[in-house]
Amino acid sequence: MTHEQGISDILRQNNPFSSNAAGDPREERYPDVPGLGDKVFHGIQALIRFKKNQPTMQCAGAVLGEAGYGKTHLIGRLIDSRNKNVVPYNFAYIYPFIDSHQGFRYLLREIVVNLTTMYKGYTFSQLDALSAITGCRVIQQMEKEAGTEILSVRDCPFEKNPIRILTTRIVPKTILPKIINHGIRFLSHQNPAFTPEFLKVILRYCFFPETRPAAIQWLMGRTIASDQVRLLGVSDRSSKPAESLEEDAQEIILSFDLLFYFHGRPMIVMFDQLENLTDIKQIKTFQKMIFCLGDKSKAMLPIAFFRAQEWTMNFSKQLDDFCSGRFKANMFDLKGCNRKQAYELIRSRLGHALSGIKLPNDLFPFYPDHQDELSQLLNLPEMSPRQVINRANRLLQKILYGKPLEKRCPNLILRKAYKTRYEEILANHEQYPPDKSRLILAMSLYLSNRPANLSCNIAAVNIQPKGDKYVDFTAQVTSKKGKAVPMIIMIDIESHHKSVLASLKRGIIQLKKTPEAKIIYIRDSRCPFHGPKRWKENQQAKTEFERRGGIFILSPIEEISYLYALALLKFDVQAGDITSDTGRALSPDQLGRFIQSEISENPDGIFAKLEQCFLTLKTPDTSFNKNTSFQPIPESGVEDEKITGLATEFLDQSPTKMMKADLLVKKISQKTYIGTDTNHVVSLLGKNRKKFNIFRAKDGILISLKVHQ
Repeated sequence: MTHEQGISDILRQNNPFSSNAAGDPREERYPDVPGLGDKVFHGIQALIRFKKNQPTMQCAGAVLGEAGYGKTHLIGRLIDSRNKNVVPYNFAYIYPFIDSHQGFRYLLREIVVNLTTMYKGYTFSQLDALSAITGCRVIQQMEKEAGTEILSVRDCPFEKNPIRILTTRIVPKTILPKIINHGIRFLSHQNPAFTPEFLKVILRYCFFPETRPAAIQWLMGRTIASDQVRLLGVSDRSSKPAESLEEDAQEIILSFDLLFYFHGRPMIVMFDQLENLTDIKQIKTFQKMIFCLGDKSKAMLPIAFFRAQEWTMNFSKQLDDFCSGRFKANMFDLKGCNRKQAYELIRSRLGHALSGIKLPNDLFPFYPDHQDELSQLLNLPEMSPRQVINRANRLLQKILYGKPLEKRCPNLILRKAYKTRYEEILANHEQYPPDKSRLILAMSLYLSNRPANLSCNIAAVNIQPKGDKYVDFTAQVTSKKGKAVPMIIMIDIESHHKSVLASLKRGIIQLKKTPEAKIIYIRDSRCPFHGPKRWKENQQAKTEFERRGGIFILSPIEEISYLYALALLKFDVQAGDITSDTGRALSPDQLGRFIQSEISENPDGIFAKLEQCFLTLKTPDTSFNKNTSFQPIPESGVEDEKITGLATEFLDQSPTKMMKADLLVKKISQKTYIGTDTNHVVSLLGKNRKKFNIFRAKDGILISLKVHQ
């Protein structure tokens, strides 16, 4: 075998031009091409410096570029340069959100995901660095005020390596509570807008390694388990309504901003694949995010990446003038490649694939034998990088295999992209935490594209029925024998035992009312379902749920990642980031056909398990009408009357006719399988002022029964 033949074999195994999908910019990428995207890259870095030097200035940035013009590569380049810039910065890469009612909770979670991910080449995360520097600054301030040394410079060289404070027990454990309390006072004095609980959690993350998993969950805005609440010394979010949780998330985001500002290290927040925001409510929520990050912050800089046509036809018209003006003030256009840059792009990719191998020339195997063909392919004055890569791929295939590239069908391209997404999630699952909205999106794509000629038919699919916060899908399942039953699917990723218990009780209620119904409860196994020592009531409810015929699925990451991969694949397609071999973006309709012919008929992981669940039909009640659609149980009416009656009974039995709201709800839950929470009970009883009094005390809410003489 000649040296040239050996190079060809390597290129057959590792073709640097074969990818049709943009991928995750936080992963490894091909080297930069000199001059390509430089103007935009340097413009954004100048904007970061401006924000650092003028923190009170309100600003945001936007990058316009059609699919294939290098937005993803630019984002990766900005991520890579965060510590090499004149002004070092933090970063967060944000995939599209789905639920417009949880926008700030999603944004906070994704910011923390980026802060806590251990990226290649680093031995610590952005959050590690942030908390370590904060802890060291607090200790230095204590030493300054006390005039004595807590730690010697020999033990912990703060200025050179503050990260050591996370990995060694340098600080005596006995004085840690004092340091944390002092830190909260010191930082709150620096800026009263800090949320004290946020400061406590950041400092506990620094000084108490055993609290870090719980701290991360709390910083993400999640409702954490009761034992984690006690561990961190924070308030319990389990009884807070959704609106309050959104407000809390925004407060934590702004507290992060103050910490970035305090340390002089800004953060760029990059919003990508915004073409997936197709609903006006989503766009208005996005607008609120930009206002929060661009106008309320001191150290955060939002950068939005739009396809130029999408900006012109959609966002520029639907965003208000204030938000649109923020983007227009700092708007950058990504340009395509000229001929020289096109050649540089090909050289760069060949050099990356053949690194360490001596080449006849830097364009081999295109040059010299196929020089004319390559020149003809690159004969346009401007091309998108993706066009250059596609054309180089076609020519390389001809060189390597002696014939032109056979055009692959969309299903083949989507199958490869789907597999790549699945493997990314498995390899970097900390970047893709449990996400109910993505699971619902993937499930809706699957159910709506599932062919009717499979083992059973699913019809009348209703996504997230109104008035039922625990049910995510209702449908009707009909076997080939004609037997039909109603079905509901419940997806749960909550960590607090009360919320999980309420979901299971909701399923039990339905099974009591409709014994023939198929109820499927799905849980991401990364959200643990604890044993009877910790979750006695939950285990009892699970047993009751399964005894009545409910299907409980605790799905491991290897199975449930297929759902997450499908959701991300939908993002990619909607954003035009997956193309055919000719460079044309694949459409949502082609994605639907892929789901129908590939995923449904050859299901893997959770999809295979679901098909088994659909197939296992109970014998329906003879009174069941197969033409009747499933009716969700409202969280009012009969159930509210039962709650009111039980509340009256328990309060009347109390010597003082009074009880804490949490205790009253617990007694009601133990008596019946009504899925409710403290907020619902307080709101319900508060409306009946003739019978109940509601008092807000320091240690919680009290409910009393009025005694009429």
